[in-house]
Amino acid sequence: KYDSKPCSKLAKKQARLSRITADPDYYKKTRKRYREKLVADIERLDELKKRAREYSRRPEVRERANLLKKYKRNHDPKYRDSENIKTQLRRRRIRQATPPWLDTKSLIIFYKNAMQLKKDSGIEYAVDHYYPLQGESVCGLNVPWNLQVITHLENSAKHNRMPEEFYGPDHKMKGVI
Repeated sequence: KYDSKPCSKLAKKQARLSRITADPDYYKKTRKRYREKLVADIERLDELKKRAREYSRRPEVRERANLLKKYKRNHDPKYRDSENIKTQLRRRRIRQATPPWLDTKSLIIFYKNAMQLKKDSGIEYAVDHYYPLQGESVCGLNVPWNLQVITHLENSAKHNRMPEEFYGPDHKMKGVI
């Protein structure tokens, strides 16, 4: 009740301003001390990360985040431009990784298969590059023998890692049509 009163809000604002005028880096130092304390207490850090993951997986939180992204995309030109640049760069990487002699119709089969699997099971599927297009040691190509259909969760967990690092050394490519 006290925090919602206008007088307490004004008092808090004045206290923040006085702290900042006395020491402009006050909040920066406070956050740094907090992070150092968290790094020292690994169990608490893991617990906080676990709670944050659980919170972010809640449907209402995801919906709110998606709405915020849509709003920012429609109303914030800087955000929209940065998203457009990311999309253009990804498309360029894929274009550069596709050999000119390849018939791109052979790639469409994978995307159709992913959509059909999603329709049938209700689980989101993605087309993954078995060897990533931008790996640290090896860069894969956008060719049918480097593509696989896997779940969206598995694809987002794999990130940009080589298959041996993610699946293990004995893994065989799966999801090939």
